[in-house]
Amino acid sequence: YEVLKNQLNPHMLFNSLNTLRSLVRENQDKAQDYIQELSRVLRYTLQSNESQSVSLREELDYLKKYVEVQHYRFGDSFIIYYEVDDDVMDAEVFRLMLQPVVENSLLHALRGNERGYMKVRARRIGDKVNLRVIDNGDGMTREELEALRKRIADRNSRSIGLTNLDRRLRLRYPEETGLRICSIKNLGTSVSFCICLLYTSDAA
Repeated sequence: YEVLKNQLNPHMLFNSLNTLRSLVRENQDKAQDYIQELSRVLRYTLQSNESQSVSLREELDYLKKYVEVQHYRFGDSFIIYYEVDDDVMDAEVFRLMLQPVVENSLLHALRGNERGYMKVRARRIGDKVNLRVIDNGDGMTREELEALRKRIADRNSRSIGLTNLDRRLRLRYPEETGLRICSIKNLGTSVSFCICLLYTSDAA
């Protein structure tokens, strides 16, 4: 699990440095602001006790900082909404659980659109929490969707994003089914998963 978790940090840092390089050339003041925002994001990802659970509230706070960093890269070309039940805000989750899905949806939502729209939703369903990220991107055909599902299921795949997250989910919640992906060509994509409902106070 920790090996998979640690794959995300170099991946994120590589993308962030590419953005910083462009900002330094175009607007040094903006680049300084970006570095400050990025440091807050990286602080969360590099915390020493990485295996410790956090609350969904903390994960969402981090996600909003990550989204602000992405606004430096993409400007105002996307809008993200949050629809979260109050009674799951203190649910126990692991770090960087939502960021790979949002990153993937952000890239797809912006593809071919003047403005991309995304929604992050978290709902309680019995003793589980259903988390879903929906975008208005160009979607996938059945063939493209099936190819993606096969790539995610391939244990030899070196993909960092959804493949990595699916493996971490299955290790952490073996009773669940990992990622569920639905997509319709020209309409958008939905990526969802369920986790067991535990509150961070229960683990103390």
